[in-house]
Amino acid sequence: MYSHILIVDDHPAVGIGTKDMLERNMRVRVSFVQSAKLALEMISRQRVDIVLCDWQMPVMNGMELCTLLKDKQPDVKVMLYSGYEMEPHINEMMDAKINGFIDKASSSDELILSIQSMIQGYALVPIELLQRLRIMDIRAFQKLMQKQNSYITDKEKELLEAISHGYSNRELADKFHISQRGVEYQLSKLFDKLEVRSRAKAITVAIELGYIPAKTSKM
Repeated sequence: MYSHILIVDDHPAVGIGTKDMLERNMRVRVSFVQSAKLALEMISRQRVDIVLCDWQMPVMNGMELCTLLKDKQPDVKVMLYSGYEMEPHINEMMDAKINGFIDKASSSDELILSIQSMIQGYALVPIELLQRLRIMDIRAFQKLMQKQNSYITDKEKELLEAISHGYSNRELADKFHISQRGVEYQLSKLFDKLEVRSRAKAITVAIELGYIPAKTSKM
């Protein structure tokens, strides 16, 4: 059975041209629509294996569409293609469960190879991009270590350990010899540093970053 590919692009010339090229060079069935709305209607009526979707479209972009498509058909594979640089948005694409992406400037052979790989359950990543992702990962780790080593003070680590034991604000005030209002201020400042809004989340992040050992947490 031929794989069914759906092209979503608000530019008719691009969509029709891509459809024709894929049908001439691959054993696939290809449909083309010009809007996210029509794509959602089609996937509601029939099975689609791969969606080749333009990233920048009016009303709804490709990442937003991907989320809705996967709500209707969880196993559909979505590949974004665009003339814009997509590398800075890789994390967003992963969050949206995008399965792959390709530049519109890529050759027909490159597009066909990418789609063939996706049909088989793989996503092609250019070697140069893979190397840059490794560098990005190292930088993220270095930033994390810097945060771990210097951003949280020893006194704040003691506070984190105390709340992991379930101390109330009154008990924290007694332990650290400050007012309850002072405790609230210190907790608020600590939560801002950790980018959390609750004690439970603060403890989870503190354990992940190594500020307190996991065995101390009782929450």
